[in-house]
Amino acid sequence: MIAAETGHTTEEVHEFFKGLLLPRFFVCIGGREVETCKSTATLSTNDLEEYLEKVRAFAGTELGMSIPLPNETDPTTP
Repeated sequence: MIAAETGHTTEEVHEFFKGLLLPRFFVCIGGREVETCKSTATLSTNDLEEYLEKVRAFAGTELGMSIPLPNETDPTTP
């Protein structure tokens, strides 16, 4: 929904929110240091839901969008 609203790809939106909301850390290999952030795939169920709630809150306050919870969507809508 956010990708469609903003004109960005889903991957761009995913990377945006990871960078905005997840902890950042540095990885140093061969003398080169790169800043990165945690992967959503490694989040616990509770941490993932907290992350998604922050995404929904951002969408509401910054984009004026209401993103429903999965159980709030109409299963008959394609």
